[in-house]
Amino acid sequence: MSESPDVLWNYIVVVDAGAEISQVFIYRYNDNVEQGEVVKLETQRDWSTQIAPGLATFLDGKNESNLDLEKDHLEAIDAFTKSIVPADQMRRTPLFLHSTATLRAEQKKPRHKLMQQICSYFKDKSELIVEDCQNQIYEIVPEMEASLGWLTVNSLKGTLDKSETFLELAPGNVQAVFEPKEDLKSKTYRIRLNGGNSDAKSYDVLPKVYEGLGVLTLRQKYVDDLKGPEDPCMPIGLELNGHNGTGNYEECSKAVHQYVKKIDDLDLDQDEKYNHKVVATNMFTKYITAVDGNIDKLKAFCESNWSDIERDRLTDAKESLTVADFQELCFGATVAFDVLQDGFSLKINDIELVKEINDVPYSWTYGRALVYACDEKHPGGGIQPNSASNIWYLGSNPSMARPQLGDVASRLDSGSHRLYGGLVFLGALLLVVYLLLGKTRRHQISQGIWKRFGGREKYVGVRHDDFELDELDDEYEV
Repeated sequence: MSESPDVLWNYIVVVDAGAEISQVFIYRYNDNVEQGEVVKLETQRDWSTQIAPGLATFLDGKNESNLDLEKDHLEAIDAFTKSIVPADQMRRTPLFLHSTATLRAEQKKPRHKLMQQICSYFKDKSELIVEDCQNQIYEIVPEMEASLGWLTVNSLKGTLDKSETFLELAPGNVQAVFEPKEDLKSKTYRIRLNGGNSDAKSYDVLPKVYEGLGVLTLRQKYVDDLKGPEDPCMPIGLELNGHNGTGNYEECSKAVHQYVKKIDDLDLDQDEKYNHKVVATNMFTKYITAVDGNIDKLKAFCESNWSDIERDRLTDAKESLTVADFQELCFGATVAFDVLQDGFSLKINDIELVKEINDVPYSWTYGRALVYACDEKHPGGGIQPNSASNIWYLGSNPSMARPQLGDVASRLDSGSHRLYGGLVFLGALLLVVYLLLGKTRRHQISQGIWKRFGGREKYVGVRHDDFELDELDDEYEV
């Protein structure tokens, strides 16, 4: 991709690493940011991609297909990045990979081992900047992820000064984030976007995360709790994973509500307490828009015959949903409506459902890149877990300063080039000194070397059979 020679762009790669897929997002910003201005990110529709299978496939004990983490996942991230980021920018582009709720549900030790393997690959085999694994490749805290989602929506909509409440129905959890009007400083997260002067923009937000109430994790609980093969949350006649759809919307709704009622402690419909305007994203948008925001249409879909759905909706070229989406639609949409109406006491007509904002697809990774970019240009920003903390997270790291364009050498070969260059220089220097000594002095040195090494008994090399490495195991690690 060509770039204007008059503009220096700084690229950032952020990977949302879930259990089933990894989503890669690429952003950039103009390096010529005026003092006092907050960085503005740019991206394009084709600057994101999904890579499957997800990272859960590569955990110890789960890799039944014997897939290779590098070849079947990480190299795809690298290849996609190279297709977007200009070649001379790769070596000055940082990468951030954060695992989210569905992967956090897996066992701890295999997860940590997987993160270490990922970090080793990008440090040793990729040109992208990964200097600090602890701050670049890790499991993101759910409240931090939710706060970044709030930042993404309000930044793209231009509503940071009068923010809107953020809701997300994700595969692994439900998130709600807003700026509380009452004093809840001990529970808020402070987001600071520094513009390079004393007027840094700060926002205190209250993230509420309900782990285990995402569509995928809730579906698994629901299936585990079924007392037989009949599933009321699937259309009539649909057979899936040993269950048969009976298409009973009333039974489905009652079953789902037993899980969703756990979020009754948060009532967003209190004008005196919270900002009323609400923006919902991700699976809220996916499932509710699929039935035109109408519960009657949802009920009709759930109680339809699967054969009719296959004949009518799956062959409609206008439909953007896959076969798997239609198989999950009755359950997923029932969850989405119940969370909004019963869990949060909100009316569907009062909610703005967004999939993209100003042509930018929604992802919390936009907020992640924005926080980093602002702190990179004007240090002093980030996210602070609460007002009592003095630690700021997700900002830039001084130890991994972005090289200037044109001054950068490949991380993969710069070390060997420096060593080779140093040896060549040293050899040339010794040759010059040797020639300057004169013929007599050179002869004396040659004789001295011969007497020291040439006339002595030669050493016999130790054979492999004579010395085994495992003899050292008791005292040393090899």
